[in-house]
Amino acid sequence: MSQRFRGKVWQVLLPDGWRASSGGDDVIKLVWLWNPEGVGQIRVLSRIEKEAPLLGDRGEDFHGNLRGQTHEHSGRTIFTRHWTLFCRNQRIHVTY
Repeated sequence: MSQRFRGKVWQVLLPDGWRASSGGDDVIKLVWLWNPEGVGQIRVLSRIEKEAPLLGDRGEDFHGNLRGQTHEHSGRTIFTRHWTLFCRNQRIHVTY
């Protein structure tokens, strides 16, 4: 049965078999999502900032419910996808 994992301003519905672990405090929170029988993991780092964060110039605009940017990196044996999303004064950085 799938389970819901919640951050302060985001949530995800984990598929069957997926696990979640988290650490941090009220300002910075790090969450790992993974499937023990799969490959890779998803990391979600959220950080509260004093002011609304500004967009950078790296990557392309994210087209979803939050504003932000996305970019990818690949090498011989690695592929990563990054999303930097913003919700009010919270920056959410997702890496797969």
